Amino acid sequence: MVELSLGVLIDIIDEEWMQDSLSDDDLALPPVMISRTDDTEESSNVFQLHSNFHFLLLLELGCISPDVARKEKDGGPSWIQMMDRSTPSLSYQAWRRDPENGPLQYRSRTVFEDATPEMVRDLFWDVNFRLKWDDMLKHAETLEECPNTGTMVVRWVRKGVPCPSDLRRNKPRHIDLYYSSWYIRAGDGQLTACEVLLFHHEEMGIPWEIAKLKVQKIDPGLRAYQRERIWCFTLTVRFHGSGQHQILIEAFNKGSYIWSGQKVLKAVMHGDSLPFTEHQELLDAFVRVHFHSSLKKYNRVECWGPLKDAAQGRRGDQISGANNLIPKEIALKIAEKIRARERFAAYIVIPMSPEGNPIGAARQRILFWQNKTMQMMYETIYKALVEVGLQNEYTPQDYLNLCSHLESTGNAPLVIARGGFSGLFADSSTVAYQLAGMVSLPNVIYWCDVQLTKDGAGICSPDLTLENNSNIESVFKNKYNTYSVNGVSMQGWFSVDFTLSDLANVILTQGIYSRPDKLDGSLFPFLTVQDVAKQLNPPGLWLNIQHDAFFSQQNFSMRSFVLSVFKSAIVNYISSPEVDFLRSILSRKPSTTKLIFRFLGQDEVEPSINQTYGFLLSNLTFIRTFASGILVPKSYIWPVDNLYLQPHTSVVLDAHKEGLEVFASDFANDVPFAYNFSYNPVAEYLSFIDNGNFSVDGVLSNFPITPSAAIACFSHRGRNVLGQEKPLVISSKGSSGDYPGCTDLAYQHAISDGVDVLDCPVQMTKDGIPVCLGSINLIDYTKVAQSSFSNLMTTISELGVVNGIFPFSLTWSQIQSLTPAISNPFIASRLYRNPKFKNAGKFMTLFEFLALANNASSVSGVLISIEDAAFLAANQSLSVTDAVLDVLRNVSQNNQTGKKIMIQSTDSSVLIKFKEEKSNYELVYVVNEDIRDADNSTVAEITKFANSVVVSKSSVFPDSDAYLTGMTDVVQKLHAFKLPVFVKLFRNEFISQAWDFCSDAIVEINSYVMGAEIDGVITEFPGTAAKYKKNRCLGLGNNTPYYMSPVQAGGLLQLIAAPDLPPAKAPNPILTDSDVVEPPLPTVVAKSPTSDIGNVTISPTTTPSNGQPKVVAFIFLSYPASLLATLALF
Repeated sequence: MVELSLGVLIDIIDEEWMQDSLSDDDLALPPVMISRTDDTEESSNVFQLHSNFHFLLLLELGCISPDVARKEKDGGPSWIQMMDRSTPSLSYQAWRRDPENGPLQYRSRTVFEDATPEMVRDLFWDVNFRLKWDDMLKHAETLEECPNTGTMVVRWVRKGVPCPSDLRRNKPRHIDLYYSSWYIRAGDGQLTACEVLLFHHEEMGIPWEIAKLKVQKIDPGLRAYQRERIWCFTLTVRFHGSGQHQILIEAFNKGSYIWSGQKVLKAVMHGDSLPFTEHQELLDAFVRVHFHSSLKKYNRVECWGPLKDAAQGRRGDQISGANNLIPKEIALKIAEKIRARERFAAYIVIPMSPEGNPIGAARQRILFWQNKTMQMMYETIYKALVEVGLQNEYTPQDYLNLCSHLESTGNAPLVIARGGFSGLFADSSTVAYQLAGMVSLPNVIYWCDVQLTKDGAGICSPDLTLENNSNIESVFKNKYNTYSVNGVSMQGWFSVDFTLSDLANVILTQGIYSRPDKLDGSLFPFLTVQDVAKQLNPPGLWLNIQHDAFFSQQNFSMRSFVLSVFKSAIVNYISSPEVDFLRSILSRKPSTTKLIFRFLGQDEVEPSINQTYGFLLSNLTFIRTFASGILVPKSYIWPVDNLYLQPHTSVVLDAHKEGLEVFASDFANDVPFAYNFSYNPVAEYLSFIDNGNFSVDGVLSNFPITPSAAIACFSHRGRNVLGQEKPLVISSKGSSGDYPGCTDLAYQHAISDGVDVLDCPVQMTKDGIPVCLGSINLIDYTKVAQSSFSNLMTTISELGVVNGIFPFSLTWSQIQSLTPAISNPFIASRLYRNPKFKNAGKFMTLFEFLALANNASSVSGVLISIEDAAFLAANQSLSVTDAVLDVLRNVSQNNQTGKKIMIQSTDSSVLIKFKEEKSNYELVYVVNEDIRDADNSTVAEITKFANSVVVSKSSVFPDSDAYLTGMTDVVQKLHAFKLPVFVKLFRNEFISQAWDFCSDAIVEINSYVMGAEIDGVITEFPGTAAKYKKNRCLGLGNNTPYYMSPVQAGGLLQLIAAPDLPPAKAPNPILTDSDVVEPPLPTVVAKSPTSDIGNVTISPTTTPSNGQPKVVAFIFLSYPASLLATLALF
């Protein structure tokens, strides 16, 4: 044993202050006592440090880079590196040198992530806690402490080790020379980091084994110390342009942890001073708040002081219990940004849901002060908005959103990229991993399904057999085999039958045949685990061991392989569906590696303990004995029945109560998921991370770009958050992707989803009533073919319809009797839309449509689409233009809303007719073909009759076989003539999108808006586009993250090998004058009014010049007269 009495210098010094303000004399220390033993008197041996400045020089010049130049400055011999180790939470470097006069000297540099200098200082000071983590320390006690300098005299009894130069003794050894000094300062790293520089020498020296042991123990010791001493809650703050940051609140009493009741501290943080009466120990408590932005141009908040001050007013405000230290400082910083007209928005998650008795006094105090605090913060921000005149454009919620999460851990959910970006590229290929790293969150985790080869190498491949994910079947045609896997006979090309060198001739391919296969020609080989870890430098690595039992049966040890990986690579997560495997590595895994138990189907049997996964799900306490988390299929959390969501289970809540993290799997953009999400994969992810009840800790996805955007851009965005102005969201037949188009349900859903402009494609009935119908062929959107009107089926070549039934063949009352039918444009691919409501809703007249839109305050305008006007006039004696104008004139008398009215048509003569009315209508011209450009003269001609233009998606991003070939100049050309550009038709189903858009409707919309700079989207799913406008990742300029950046048109095409390129398509035509110039509309021959016109009566008419009777009054029997009198129409 070695007994030491040490003088320890531990300090935290601001470097600039030190360099500018201190001299050698300022840094002189009092003498430091060295050592003594129990049987000796106190030693008078004193080691006088020449100066603190010399000590700092030794640290700075010796630890960081001990090269020759630093040797010359220091005057000592060269330093020899002993160790260089790193983990995700710690990096350690150590050097030694042997001076001519004196003992061996040691220097080290340690960087602790997520630790403050004060915390590390206190760890070193706390000799009692050191006994819990320092295995080399047998006994410690403090003998003296200087209250001014912090210098301590302590007695340490340390364990010795066998050493050739030092015979083992059973009694303490007297050490005459011992010196150890630490320099602790803030360091560069993630969020908060602390750097510790050590200078040490003693006559015993430090054997290598001791130094290695110290490195292994100190980081776990620090983390345990943090957990034991510090209560903290984390506020996750996201800023435009500065990523994700945190506010850390720590409560201390003179360096010691003092708080024991959450309700007490939460109440104080909201301004309640009563707890100080009940808890006198809080009077001396100290609060420290750190609020940092990684970008210097953003504000930095550092609040500190006595905890009791947190309940007092700040900065001259009137004393109010809510104007306390922390919330007030945050609100004031946001207000300062508003006054400076800088973009600054914060979303703050505060786990401050009150505990205990719902009607108890303590809980009610918290609720009261929480409300007062939120009110104070929003009032502060609103005052700033008023000062700069922005109160009518923005609300305080645009700058600050507060929310409480019962299950929040303070960390955003992780994105685990399954085999990289395997939704596009071959699973576990180099390019799949590289793309995942480029377009995902910075901390994305690379997932590798580990399979063992014949020579014991570990490769990343999604299946036990290799033929589905590679061309091995053609390379080794007859080398398939049959094995029993978990009691089931399987045939295929198994990894255990091939060496790593055999597989060098095999290339990876896309294993899901509905995904792009033309990217397989890039000749990507299998990657080993070491390849992924070393060559690709993943932010995090997850190894999934799916079939340990199978490999064991074939005399391969997956356990040995994994343990060997631990020695050469950092593995963050190990998952397996086999209990025994996880148990086998539990004691040998690094502290930074988490074990995750993977659940399979609830009725499947776990092979090692012979229990169903459903049974194990009810025994999470057992899972906690060997794992720190669980990975479950998403249906474990949100069950579905016939692809409709059922109530969520308690799996996440139950697992969190047991201290288990929860990860959800089976996410993919290109497979059908619950109809509730309207084919929008972002919406599905949000249901797992932002539902008001729980959040999973991570999601496993083939398309990591989508959950990255969901987490960083879309999560926790309230319905009242204002979106950016562009793009204008224009519905197509209402929310026709969710309900039958042009029905009341489709329109009401579009309004509730946040549509900007509601559309009505006008068709004319036999009795001259303009109604909203999605097609001139009733078969497209109704069940008319199964009705008594099926005998009206006919072919009209002028309309391009074969065997159709037309609205002008039925009266309005007859059309009302028809059953609506939802559109299913991709039924051949078995992609159905909302089958429970496939025939729901009622059709509406144009008048009813306008009344509905007018009463929707969130709707800014309506779009009335008119087609086939010339045919109707010439062949059916119906003037759709006059009918629409009559309705608009009728309702405009009561229009008090100022909503915009847009008239849209592919026929320029229709728009010219409306232009002649000299009304304030916005006229929208639709280019009814895919184009690659437009003549200047043609665009100039369009400006004579239209205010804006609609083009197809392919006119902006042309494609070949669903691969984008580039971007045209069509939008730029139209913008040059000051024509806004709207694009159609956006659908959420992944099959409607080019491969480049990652089977994600948001990626597609974003590429058109940010990449092509279009002004509006025409969509069958307006809710998706409306949510896109509200995401927090817009308007960031150069700080826009990759997962919210537009795709590079033609980027995928460049990766296709020449033999696999899709056939070249003929280029789209150029829009010319002849394409837009139309003859005037023909005159209409008058028809006698029909006697049976349903619930609409037409007064005696006069025949206008075109011969079409004019409808001058509408009386809807289904509406009370009093309601009609109160309608404020257009």
